[in-house]
Amino acid sequence: MEPPAVDPAIHMLLSFLPLVLLTIPFAIGNFFLARRIEGASPAIWVISSLIPFANMLFMYYVLYRVIYAVLDYLREIRDRS
Repeated sequence: MEPPAVDPAIHMLLSFLPLVLLTIPFAIGNFFLARRIEGASPAIWVISSLIPFANMLFMYYVLYRVIYAVLDYLREIRDRS
């Protein structure tokens, strides 16, 4: 007996499932980062973190956005004293 044939569309969706499951922790972390960074929308950050392949580019954006937020905060501290 042959195993039942799997629809190619279902096979493609199932192949993306591990990739999406691996990005869920990053999406949760980006949600909390976006809440702390002024002007960032948590919902957009979560959705952008979950899109396969586009999320790799988005992670560079998150990295630089966090660095700039920290630098701005340090500048505020320096200017106060």
